[in-house]
Amino acid sequence: MFSLFFPGVLFAAGDSFTADYSDTVLILTFYSVISAVALGAVTSIIIIINGRRMRGGVFGGALKYLGVGMLIVLAGTVVSFFPMITPQYLQGALPSILNTIGYIIMAFAANNILKATRV
Repeated sequence: MFSLFFPGVLFAAGDSFTADYSDTVLILTFYSVISAVALGAVTSIIIIINGRRMRGGVFGGALKYLGVGMLIVLAGTVVSFFPMITPQYLQGALPSILNTIGYIIMAFAANNILKATRV
């Protein structure tokens, strides 16, 4: 168990000590990815809802764009971690395309705020 948190102990032990934590690490990685996706989805939805509650305006519109951009970036992350949900010919390009579109939308939101706050 100690070597799970401090992998240097495994390397120092040499060949006499063999431990296989690959299943545990895969499970922890899977739960880490799932929790990150869930947190990203909840955060994006909260931002969109708060933008709607502001009933328009510069900041409400910018929050909506920011939330949509975050959802698109989240979709790019999901596609990159779960390639089985995309066609074979799009697996390399789709995450980059979604991330680029999401960041452009978020930059548009930041630009709207900048235009409104200029004197």
